Amino acid sequence: NVPGTVNASTVATITGTIADINTAYASSGLSGLGDEAVTITDTGSVAASVLNTLNSNTTGLVTATSVATLTGTAVAINTLVGNEGDSGDKVNLDSDYVATLTDTTITATVLNAVDGNVPGAVNASTVTIITGAAADINTAYESSGISGLGNEALTVSGTLTVSQANALGDLTTGAVTATISDGDMTTLAGLSANSIVPHAHTITVTDTSVAAATLNTLDGKTSVAIDGSAITTLTGTEADVKAAFGSSGISGLTFDAANYLASYGDLINAFGFNTSAAESHYYAHGLSENRSFDSFDETSYLASNGDLITAFGSNTTSALNHYINHGYSEGRDTDSFKEFSYIASYTDLMDAFGDGGAAATSHYISHGYGEGRTVQFDEIGYLASHSDLITVFGSDTTAATKHYINHGYSEGRTITFDAASYLAANADLRAAFGSDENLAKQHYIDYGHNEGRSLS
Repeated sequence: NVPGTVNASTVATITGTIADINTAYASSGLSGLGDEAVTITDTGSVAASVLNTLNSNTTGLVTATSVATLTGTAVAINTLVGNEGDSGDKVNLDSDYVATLTDTTITATVLNAVDGNVPGAVNASTVTIITGAAADINTAYESSGISGLGNEALTVSGTLTVSQANALGDLTTGAVTATISDGDMTTLAGLSANSIVPHAHTITVTDTSVAAATLNTLDGKTSVAIDGSAITTLTGTEADVKAAFGSSGISGLTFDAANYLASYGDLINAFGFNTSAAESHYYAHGLSENRSFDSFDETSYLASNGDLITAFGSNTTSALNHYINHGYSEGRDTDSFKEFSYIASYTDLMDAFGDGGAAATSHYISHGYGEGRTVQFDEIGYLASHSDLITVFGSDTTAATKHYINHGYSEGRTITFDAASYLAANADLRAAFGSDENLAKQHYIDYGHNEGRSLS
């Protein structure tokens, strides 16, 4: 009604609906407002964001005890509850109001926070996706204060065992997205399927020999491609095996007739480089004989033969073909390169690769051989130098070498075993081994340590 500005600086209390009050505060025709006590008369549902706006408009107490239901996002409701109080620049809410969320995607921690903040029930029926740790998601579903859940897709952080994944899948008809920590097929076979939509589980099979039918069943339980790169042997019917090889849902699983040939000397003798004959053999005989389809390691073959690195570089296909056509008949080493000892020989490789043997082998082929690097680490000497390692690892030099890479180097451990002195102190060993210091080291690890033999 007033054409000019209305000065309302004497107003101490404002009462009315929240819409009308916020309109007043937003009006450019009113001045002097900002510290009033406000009482809203709304009795039904009020949006938490609108209450937050009202609270920001005045430094006085906002009384909203007549509001029965708060609606809005979980963040807005949690913000409002964070400003709840009965004096000062706060919002006074009812003691038993309920909340209705409008979120479609929510983290479990935020949902649980709303549940803890709201005295009444929290209706979460609009939520379609919940993300977070398994424990937090379980807490939300177990709460009697949250209603409307049961068909949400779950995206779980961290890793889950099969049993944990199954437990989460029982809570909802939606798909569960998770990384499964179990890798053996016996455990993975117990993974539950979702009858409505496949779960999106990331699975890495760690078994090398797998029943094709079981693998195919597992493939149907997840929409994410299964990592089958560790599998070297499939068992079962030809149809099941071909289905596994042909599935786009299993990665790293490919039948390579040349690799199958290279894996067996009798096949090279029988077929030469005839890969078609080799493939026919695999399905006609190899399957029933439980033959591996991928046991030849062409990368290790390359690394074991320097002249092949010179000839082929890092071309493993050429190396594979060479073994079938020449290397087998020449009696070439196929796996004499000691990748862990190679790493242990160089501090920069330990820093770069840790105990990653495959990465170290590739490095040697692509760089180390050309740089003149060699395997210098004395794995037997390292094990013989440390009684505690003999106790733990026995004669396992690979485990001892990995220990050096992961612990021994940083602990300042060195090779101190004097094989010549050990031989000199034990006449029977000199008679048996002569001056062969490697045999002396191995004897100490296998027998001398436990026998309490003199070292010098």
